[in-house]
Amino acid sequence: MAGAVLGESSSDGGSLALSLDDEDSTLNAAPFEYSEDSPLGDVLDSAARAVSEPDEAHCFAQYERDLDMCNALYTAMGGSRGAILCRQNAFDRHQQCRGF
Repeated sequence: MAGAVLGESSSDGGSLALSLDDEDSTLNAAPFEYSEDSPLGDVLDSAARAVSEPDEAHCFAQYERDLDMCNALYTAMGGSRGAILCRQNAFDRHQQCRGF
């Protein structure tokens, strides 16, 4: 691949040189333009795909219980390394509960 960019020859004597000025290498895609009548609706509504408030409260309460468990079992889990892993797992479960 590097030889093609540098213009080296192939084993059959042909040139592998690539030109970035070729007409075939230009992109013919239309540029992206924002419009209010997007099929996705309101962009902010599409970006915020969270759960309802009661479900969010339930997920957060479970997350807090998981963190309390991590803190209670700190020494049994091997000190700081075990606690960090426990907290990361609690956060991952929290995100899954929220739909992320």
